[in-house]
Amino acid sequence: MPSSLKLNGLQVFRPAVYAEVDASSLGGQNPSTGNVCIVGAFPQFKQNEALTFTSASNLVAYDSTDAELALLGRIAFSPSLDDRVPAGAASLSFLNVQSTSQASTTLLDADGNDALVLKSRVYGPKGNRVTVQAENENTDQVKLTINRDSITEVFENIESGDLASLYYAGSLLSVVTLTATRSAVSLAWQQTSAATNNGALSVDVSDIATSSTLSIELSESDHTSPVLVAIAGTSTTGAAVTETLTYPAGNDVAQTTVNSYSAVTSITVSTDDNTYTGALEMSGSIAFNPSDYSDLKELIVALNALSGFTATYSAARSYPATEIDAVSGGIVGIANSAIFRADLYAVVSALSSSQLVTAERAISGTKPLAQSGGAAAVTQRLSGGAQGTISLNDWTAALTTIEASDFQIVVGWTTDIDQQKEIKKHLPKAARAGKERNAWLAVPSSTSLSSIKSNYSIELNDRNIAIVGQSIDVTKPDGKREVLEPRYLALMLAAMQAGTPIGTPLTRKRPDVNDVSGNWNPNRDAEEAIKAGVVSLSYSTLGYRVERSVTTYQTDDNPIFSEVSANESVNASIRDLRANLDRLIGQANQSLTANRVKSLAQAHLNRQVQDNMIKNYRDVSLEDAGDALVVNYTIAAIEPINFIKLAVSVQRF
Repeated sequence: MPSSLKLNGLQVFRPAVYAEVDASSLGGQNPSTGNVCIVGAFPQFKQNEALTFTSASNLVAYDSTDAELALLGRIAFSPSLDDRVPAGAASLSFLNVQSTSQASTTLLDADGNDALVLKSRVYGPKGNRVTVQAENENTDQVKLTINRDSITEVFENIESGDLASLYYAGSLLSVVTLTATRSAVSLAWQQTSAATNNGALSVDVSDIATSSTLSIELSESDHTSPVLVAIAGTSTTGAAVTETLTYPAGNDVAQTTVNSYSAVTSITVSTDDNTYTGALEMSGSIAFNPSDYSDLKELIVALNALSGFTATYSAARSYPATEIDAVSGGIVGIANSAIFRADLYAVVSALSSSQLVTAERAISGTKPLAQSGGAAAVTQRLSGGAQGTISLNDWTAALTTIEASDFQIVVGWTTDIDQQKEIKKHLPKAARAGKERNAWLAVPSSTSLSSIKSNYSIELNDRNIAIVGQSIDVTKPDGKREVLEPRYLALMLAAMQAGTPIGTPLTRKRPDVNDVSGNWNPNRDAEEAIKAGVVSLSYSTLGYRVERSVTTYQTDDNPIFSEVSANESVNASIRDLRANLDRLIGQANQSLTANRVKSLAQAHLNRQVQDNMIKNYRDVSLEDAGDALVVNYTIAAIEPINFIKLAVSVQRF
């Protein structure tokens, strides 16, 4: 066999110069940075499901009456007026550890059945303050007014209008009945044939439409010989089928075909009783599954293709075929068309823009609201919003849900050391999930430095945890000043970290505070605070500034583990390199694979140096252990300049 060349997965035999480009060392993407998640009891949010906001205005829009959310948004997205802190959090997420439920109410249809379920967008007891009024206006239209506290939303003139119509215009079928639901549109029909003549009859089947069995009954029972009814057609699987129904002498009882027919091509009658003049009374149905059609218009086109039927789509826009209101057994003919509407769907669509409630069709909801048909107005209050007690297991369960989430900074909204220890346990788990992150925590107001060190820093002792203990005086979004407990400072410093480049120390950076208070003197005791592993604000001529952004790491004086910024440099480097090597998992470990992985690692480490993620690196080597490749390397993290020593020599000149 002649030699060949493998190129892009193909085996090439034809002589030529071929090229293969490998730019994989340049691939990948920049690591995510600046995503902050606050973890704590926030009953206005769903439990164990982090909800993310990308601006303070988005957070306010979630609940414009919640001054606390507005304050947190202000702190997170605008934490500093310092030019060296160009931004705040890239995103702010809330992870609620507390069990909570949504307030809800159900609006009924004209038959008194459940039609529409409204749920408060805000979880917890606050949702119980929502009221909804439904009233009729302009014939088929409904008006909904929703209130909570000082917020009122009005949705007027809600209806779908007539979307489509269907009627039978032929002459062969005696009765046609339409039944429509969101899951099935069914046409039931009846047809009486001509009389049997001289023992024979050929039935006109041109309008028969069926996807089910046929029921056939003789109109007369006075035949003295058996009557044979032969049916030929196509089964529901597309195969040609035939069968014969036999009616013994004197028997006219209805019989049902064995086969289900998608089409009937012929029905013939024969009997030896040449004087028999009975006719056939036939019935059947055809059903359409709305979910088989991309929209209602496509379903109407299919109905219009039935022989003898006229179906018209008149809506100006597309509607889902699975969202039609129920039509109950209406007889359709030229004088009485069946009308398709989707008024309940129109209500759900209209309320999709509500900031107060969500709307969804009730599980058994098939018909529009009673008020769409002219029923009296109703006003209902939502109920069932509640919040439960919090256990340590709630913290554990909640933190588990974000182990693999794209968060780089966690803020613990608690001063309870046991709950904070759950965050400490969470951090290495997140790292194992490939999402290294650090946390900012706080202690109760007026806690002494000695107490913080013994009861918090030594207990936590973690390179990924920083802690604060000062209260801050801030200007709230409404322009009023207020003294806030230390956890707000934790959020502010976390947001400042998020808003600065990786590895940037917060040392000497100024948060947006008016004043600071605590159990220690911010300037005189600054050194004690640093030794206690506390991030402390001190006063300068330009205002309050971060004295030094240290972690709670107490084991030794490791310059990387004890500095928030240097530790962040290491974490970001690991996240970035992992993300760019992860795509190789699952590939074959061939002879050149190890060299390729090494070159990829070097390329991305080079980029990290260029992007100031790390200071430098060296000693990249690779161990091939079969199904495991071990990349060894050494990095120099970006460290803060904490000290400048002046070595002064004094001489006489």
